[in-house]
Amino acid sequence: MRLPSNRLTRRLAIFGLAATATTVLVTSVAAGGPLDEVLAALGVIDDNVDSLVETQAEQSAQLDALATAVAELAAQTDVVEVEIMTWENACGFGFPSACITDDFPEGHGYQAASSANHNPLPIVFHVTRNGEAVDGLVAQDVDIRFPTGVGPAIQRCDDGTGSCGPFYSDTLLPGTFGIYVIWVHPVEIAGNWNAGNIGFAVRVEVEPGVAGYGFGEINIPE
Repeated sequence: MRLPSNRLTRRLAIFGLAATATTVLVTSVAAGGPLDEVLAALGVIDDNVDSLVETQAEQSAQLDALATAVAELAAQTDVVEVEIMTWENACGFGFPSACITDDFPEGHGYQAASSANHNPLPIVFHVTRNGEAVDGLVAQDVDIRFPTGVGPAIQRCDDGTGSCGPFYSDTLLPGTFGIYVIWVHPVEIAGNWNAGNIGFAVRVEVEPGVAGYGFGEINIPE
């Protein structure tokens, strides 16, 4: 015959049963079958309490794992998106500060960028972070990469040389709602644009270690 353990007595007290009540219950029952039944019932309760404690521990571990997973998911949802478009005919609409400069008066003109010239064109990109527009970026936050060995070397007009575009310092043209513009053209020694499509990538860093990428394409006619 198994007697109820001290652990069970303590647990019954937790559930609102005083330890003394357990003692009275056991001692007030005469020895024999009824006492065995009571002790057996108490043993079952003891086992059930053990199972409940184990279940609570498992649930606590599961909640901890869930909290960790939620934190990891939140980190992954910090997404920076970069949408890109190019405007090859910008000089055809006449932007005197971009298409004609004192440093390069004969190399640029009021015509769309084509294989007959190396007129600059603007790259327009829109930056969002988790669906919200990102304003306040500076030139150092933006990196544009063109493929090597495909057509003429291309440079940004905001590189500080003053060779093209309306910018004569290391800046880019910010707008509102996360819209930015950077003008580009073939470097002076590279000659004119090559007809065809030129793909490029843009990397935008909104804060240290948090960046987004976009892919764009320049289409140069004959």
